[in-house]
Amino acid sequence: TKIARQLLAGLKSQSLQPDKVTVSAAARAFEDALPSDMSKSQRPNSWTVVLDILREVIESNSNIDVIAFGAAISSCASEAKWTWALSLLRDLQEHQLQPSLAACGSALHACELGHAWEHALVLLAAMMNETELQ
Repeated sequence: TKIARQLLAGLKSQSLQPDKVTVSAAARAFEDALPSDMSKSQRPNSWTVVLDILREVIESNSNIDVIAFGAAISSCASEAKWTWALSLLRDLQEHQLQPSLAACGSALHACELGHAWEHALVLLAAMMNETELQ
C-alpha cells in the first residue's frame, strides 16, 4: 500500500482527486510494468494498490463506474484473490451499478485460479438468471 499512498499523495499535491480513470490506469500500469517472467512470489501485491486507489475514489465521492470496479476485479483475478473479486462485485451492485460481462468474467477467472469452483458456479448461475430477465 506504500505505492498507492505515494501515487495518491502525488495526485493530491497537484490538487487532483483520484477517479475512475485513475483506478483503471493504475491497474494497467502495474500489469504492464511487471516482467512477464517474474514469478508470483516475486511480484508485488499490485492488486492491493489498485484496491487502495478504488477505496480512495469511493471515499472521495468521485464518479465511480463499472470500469473502475472491473479494473480492480481484474487485478484481484490476476492474483487468484477470488474472495476479493466477489466482494467487489457485491460492492459494485451496492453502488447501483450493473456488473459488466468483463467484470463477471474476471471474477469467474479469479474463482478458477483460486480453485473456488462452487463460487464460480453460483456466479455463473446468477449471470444466467440476469440474462434471462433482460
